[in-house]
Amino acid sequence: HQECFSFCERGTPVVVRVCSMEDGSLLGTLENVGQIDVGCMAFTADGQSLVTVGALPEFATHIWDWRQGKPIVSGASPIEATSVEFNPHFSDQLTLCGGGQLYVCNVVTGSAGPELEFLQVMPPTDDALFLSQAWTGKGRLFCTTSAGSLWQVDPSACAAVGDPVLICAEDTSCTVLAAPRHLICYQSDGAIAWIGDETLVEGHRIKVPLHEGATVVTACLSASTLFIGASGGSVFDLELLQEMPDGAFRDDEEEPTAVTVKDANVIVGDVQFDSHHFLRRLLFSHAGPVNALCGVPATGAVASGGKDGNLILWNPLLGMPRQVQKLGDAVTALAAHPTTSVLAVGDARGALHVLEIAPTRLRS
Repeated sequence: HQECFSFCERGTPVVVRVCSMEDGSLLGTLENVGQIDVGCMAFTADGQSLVTVGALPEFATHIWDWRQGKPIVSGASPIEATSVEFNPHFSDQLTLCGGGQLYVCNVVTGSAGPELEFLQVMPPTDDALFLSQAWTGKGRLFCTTSAGSLWQVDPSACAAVGDPVLICAEDTSCTVLAAPRHLICYQSDGAIAWIGDETLVEGHRIKVPLHEGATVVTACLSASTLFIGASGGSVFDLELLQEMPDGAFRDDEEEPTAVTVKDANVIVGDVQFDSHHFLRRLLFSHAGPVNALCGVPATGAVASGGKDGNLILWNPLLGMPRQVQKLGDAVTALAAHPTTSVLAVGDARGALHVLEIAPTRLRS
């Protein structure tokens, strides 16, 4: 939420803490949230309430008055939800998505007080699975399916309505986010499409250049910036320079220019741009365990080798990577020469690489 954020501490019992977005100070603590873990949680549009949905084994679902640390209403989700969102116009209604299923949850009055009512949304086709969901600021619900389609959902009828918008091929995962005037659909292969939330027409599409074998696994929206996380250990910052077209084809709407790739392999820095966006890589790290570490006295750097086969030289003062070398096999051992810029690297295949640390790259 704009004023605060929540995070979960896994364990027995599960604890959720709510902190200030301004300085990180603790604002509230929720205890006995679940048995082992929380699968997802979300604030209401006004930030007054927080829903938590537990993971296995019980899927405990609570809507909290988080300032008081007390649940308002509780129940059990019928699915292991990976995302939950409130209707922005009606805080007594929320939706849960997970395991290919989508449910509408309503707060209703029962014999003993408020209860949670779960209603399943029927898939638009027999073989379709729900992959993601998003509520727009106008209170409209959209979802993506395994068929690569974007659908609008009527929560009162618990059914998809209208015609679908084809976003991608069936073998590509697609997730939807809601932005003012747009639905942003990002795909596992790095493609990002802006769909007008009124026109349901694609206005623009770009592709994030990813390292070989990497996929986009998550993204989130903050004002005019989209943050993108990739499986290869990269985090990208996509800044909008002006509003994307929404498919209305207005006379005053500027068509985006062709994308210029500045440096697709830059460790940290500018990647690509056009008239409407600027893409930067904010972070590059290991995509998995770090197997070896050593200081490099001649350069003042720290070297790390990972199971992902990457050797990374870090600036320890800035906490930023300086150079990256892809070796292919998992790195198992590192040793730095005491007086020269030479680094010995052992890998899981039994090979020993001797590398010279040059100003701009690593030379074998």
